Amino acid sequence: MFQKILLAWDGSRAALRALDVAVDIARRYDAELRAVGVAHSPTHAETAADRQMSVDAASRYLEETLAQVRDRADRVGVALELVIVEGDHPPEDILRHAHEHGFDLV
Repeated sequence: MFQKILLAWDGSRAALRALDVAVDIARRYDAELRAVGVAHSPTHAETAADRQMSVDAASRYLEETLAQVRDRADRVGVALELVIVEGDHPPEDILRHAHEHGFDLV
């Protein structure tokens, strides 16, 4: 039924609950599971260096928070990939990624 599942990841409690559901569905259907986080900088970033520093910090946060809970997928044999995209509008950026890569479930 589902072959590719996208989990929108921001490290929040809601994302953590969604991770548990996504892992369960991926296990049931032997589906690919990809967590997608959006590294964005505030609109008030003054220079390109400020913007890059914000994006780098956001990327590190997304990687660290997922690393802390990756074992939830590992324990049931589900491979979990993290992809970080840069963007200014996380909901639209995540949906664009889902459409471009043919996900069945978000």
